[in-house]
Amino acid sequence: MVTVAVNSFVFKQPVGVGDMVSFYAEVVSVGNTSVTIDVEVFAEQNPAGPAGSGQVTEARLTYVAVDKAGAKRQIPAEPASTGLNKAACPCLPSKEAVLQVVPMPADLNPAGDVFGGWIMSMVDIAGAIPAIRRARSRVATVAVDSFVFKQPVSVGDLVSFYADIVTVGDTSITVDVEVFARRNPENPEVVRGGGRRRGGGPPPPGEGEVTEARLTFVAIDEFQAARHIAAD
Repeated sequence: MVTVAVNSFVFKQPVGVGDMVSFYAEVVSVGNTSVTIDVEVFAEQNPAGPAGSGQVTEARLTYVAVDKAGAKRQIPAEPASTGLNKAACPCLPSKEAVLQVVPMPADLNPAGDVFGGWIMSMVDIAGAIPAIRRARSRVATVAVDSFVFKQPVSVGDLVSFYADIVTVGDTSITVDVEVFARRNPENPEVVRGGGRRRGGGPPPPGEGEVTEARLTFVAIDEFQAARHIAAD
């Protein structure tokens, strides 16, 4: 897919550093070679209170499907129940799909795979989202308790990050993050992950886990000092 038109783009509110910004995309129409998408952007601007969320941007964009040679290609008919807006791995109902990203060529390492540091930075962002919501304050990463790369990630993969709070202490929150990838948009497939999942047992068939990690965050106040996390 290549972007061929920005049909509309409206900034409604400014976005600040530390805001949790969520992007919601929906297919509006599908033509012979093009797809039009509506995107709505919301920001949670005050983690200490639930009343700080609102729409900050809305846009409509049109994309054209292209083949490997860069020529337009026909978009095949697809059942309404499928599509890339679905979670990359529905076998994780207890996880929160907090982030979905498509890596770009600038994210590659010299070997041609996505740089591990890029994945680590995305995992840090994904893990912080449920931690901020639970702490209702800013948080800082204080430990990467474990980090395992199971499979390489390629340019164009749809990479999904699932985060789940494991423990909540007096000032700290530990979060598990699992990363899954899908590739080959012409014939979507889930990347096969290797190894064993945390907690034992092989990954269920069809899971494309490429990375798993456990991180610990500490809630901080406006003076950068650790603060107590209230009971939920």
